[in-house]
Amino acid sequence: MKICECAFCLALLNKFFLSPCFAKTPILLDRSARRPVLLGSPYGGVEVNFDRDTMQRVVVKEDFSPFYARRLALKMGLRGEAIEAVSAIVENMYQLFVQKDLDLVEINPLGIRDTGEVMALDGKITVNDEALSRHEDLARLVHESHLDSELSSETAFLNTEYVSLDGNIAIVCNGAGLTMSTLDLVCQAKGKPANFLNLGSELCWREAKLPLQERLKIGLERVTKASRVNVVLVNLILGVTSCEDIVETLIEVAERKQSDRTYRWIVRPIGSDCDIAQKAFADTDITVLENLDEAVALAVKANK
Repeated sequence: MKICECAFCLALLNKFFLSPCFAKTPILLDRSARRPVLLGSPYGGVEVNFDRDTMQRVVVKEDFSPFYARRLALKMGLRGEAIEAVSAIVENMYQLFVQKDLDLVEINPLGIRDTGEVMALDGKITVNDEALSRHEDLARLVHESHLDSELSSETAFLNTEYVSLDGNIAIVCNGAGLTMSTLDLVCQAKGKPANFLNLGSELCWREAKLPLQERLKIGLERVTKASRVNVVLVNLILGVTSCEDIVETLIEVAERKQSDRTYRWIVRPIGSDCDIAQKAFADTDITVLENLDEAVALAVKANK
């Protein structure tokens, strides 16, 4: 018996994924539009492909409704009862995503029978650490699941927040939404990420014992281990952490790394005292830009 004729990946992230025939459809937060965006591609499963040419986009301009899911499903080629079935799942995922302040809700893969029946074959959620204080049930689950896990390690974020791809641009950010938005912009500009790493927010409960500048140092070492990396794009939002500390860390790592290989370093810091970065980096090989679109465009251009 033919069990399913196509498989989807559904995910909500500050994004959202959904995909046919091992396809992928993210729903993410477009920070420039300040709206969630549904993305759909006929490629997915364990192989993540952020090819702009095959990625369908639907912007959620108002309150979410099945209309947006149906529109994306049609753009991706779904027909018949599968449209309604997938639309209902997407709506439920979206409600969970919003109600629990999640960073990610994912079903991957979502199988679809010839009859239109859908089957969630695997899935996961990622909790926004900064929202745990508003959700005691999630906080309890997270605490219990981490008691004896690797996440007790100070460098555990490298195991959970690092993703390797096949391009040449390394992306380092702090915060899941910022990381995925930066990744999306790079892909939209036809850039090819080599990897991306979320350092976690400044006061993330898991990483609070390890200051952001220390996580940055560890993170930069990790992303530049990939031999194909020749551009490093760092996008950080700073509120508590001193920009001066971040500058010192970046200069230290960049100077050490430049002795081994040549990288193009592009940094976009946002914070109250980040104007000092321009002066501090003046005599270095690090380029500082305030505008994210300009930083992304330069990273993509430098990689060509």
